Amino acid sequence: MENTRRSFLKKVSAAGIGAAGLAMAGNAGATTTAAEPQKKKTAGKDDGKLRFGFIGTGSRCHEHINNVLAIPGNKIVAICDIQQGPIDSTLKHIAKFNVPAPKVYKGGEHVEQRGV
Repeated sequence: MENTRRSFLKKVSAAGIGAAGLAMAGNAGATTTAAEPQKKKTAGKDDGKLRFGFIGTGSRCHEHINNVLAIPGNKIVAICDIQQGPIDSTLKHIAKFNVPAPKVYKGGEHVEQRGV
């Protein structure tokens, strides 16, 4: 068989169907009862709002902030940079939207990991 898009898609589709069949067979013994409803754990607050944090607060960050805050309900909760100048500029930019100031992480490399 020659290598064409069509032959590739046939092979990938067959592999996907086979993998799905194995997954179904692996779950065949799993049962749930009405007395034990499965609970889905949510990450963070479940209020329908999106929270954003930005690592690096240069000029591109300002454009992202414009896009994020253009949607009602979105919040910027954290910003991070190694330089104070861009942080100050970004805080001024966020203040134009009349929203609460985000938490600021600054310092050396991997400082953003403290916020995770």
